[in-house]
Amino acid sequence: MPTVVASTFVGTIVIGFANIYRALGLYDPSGSTVTDATSCLYFSIVTWTTLGYGDLRPSESARLAAAAEAMLGYVAMAVFIGLLLAQATKRAPSESAQ
Repeated sequence: MPTVVASTFVGTIVIGFANIYRALGLYDPSGSTVTDATSCLYFSIVTWTTLGYGDLRPSESARLAAAAEAMLGYVAMAVFIGLLLAQATKRAPSESAQ
């Protein structure tokens, strides 16, 4: 169940940012404005994961949104790893009990 909640949370945020990019626009390498849904969703996923291929870039008005999404991606990954480690340490037998 927690996996479903986390996936829904991340998916909602990524789609939300994709809609922001559709409204504010992205630039392709030639400098043309890109606002199609597929490209904006792709850019949002790449930004969330902080991968950054460089094939699309945010317009001047979308830069703050892209930075915020990248920071949220970092924080979400840190929380996810922390929760995994917490679960792993709960299940590991305690050495002090021996």
